[in-house]
Amino acid sequence: MEFKETEAMKDIRKLARDFAEKKLLPTVKERDENEIFDREIFNQMGKLGLMGIPYAEKYNGCGLDFINFAIACEEISRIDPSTGIGFEVHTSLCSWPINTYGTEEQKKKYLSKLTTGEWLGAFGLTEPNAGTDALNGATTAVKQGDEYVLNGTKIFNTNGGEAEVEIIFATTDKTQKSKGMSA
Repeated sequence: MEFKETEAMKDIRKLARDFAEKKLLPTVKERDENEIFDREIFNQMGKLGLMGIPYAEKYNGCGLDFINFAIACEEISRIDPSTGIGFEVHTSLCSWPINTYGTEEQKKKYLSKLTTGEWLGAFGLTEPNAGTDALNGATTAVKQGDEYVLNGTKIFNTNGGEAEVEIIFATTDKTQKSKGMSA
C-alpha cells in the first residue's frame, strides 16, 4: 500500500487549513475563554463540504474517504481543538452509524442534512453513574407505536446543546445484555 498524498487530499488539506486560519484563528481564544459555541462555524464548514467528506454524493457528501476526513480534522484541530472535536463527533459518531446502519429512508432524511451542515450531529453515551460503560447505563428506550420513548440521563454530549440529531445509547431489551443495547 502506498501512503502518498493524493490531489484530493491536498485540496482538502488546503481547504480546511485556509478555513481554520481565516475563520477560526481570529476568534478561537475568545470563544474558548468565554465558552462560546458558535454554530455559524459549523454552518460554514457545511457550505464548504467539510461536514460530509466521507459520505456519498447522493447524500450531499463529497464521496471521499475517512483519510480525507482525518486530514480535515487535523487542520481544524491544529487551530481550534474544540471545533475539531465537534466536527469529529458530528461526522464520525453521529453521521457514520446512520450511513452504515440506517435505512435508505433514514439516510435521505438525516444524513443528507448532516452532510451539508444544515443539521448538526451529537453523540450520547456517557451517564452519571456508569460513565462510558454502555452496558451499565440506565437509559432505556421503550417502543410505543412507531416511536421510542427515551428515559434516562446523559452527560458530556459533544454538540448536544445545539444538535438536531443525536445518536443515543439506550437499553431496549434488558434480558439480552449487550444485544439489548441500541443506538
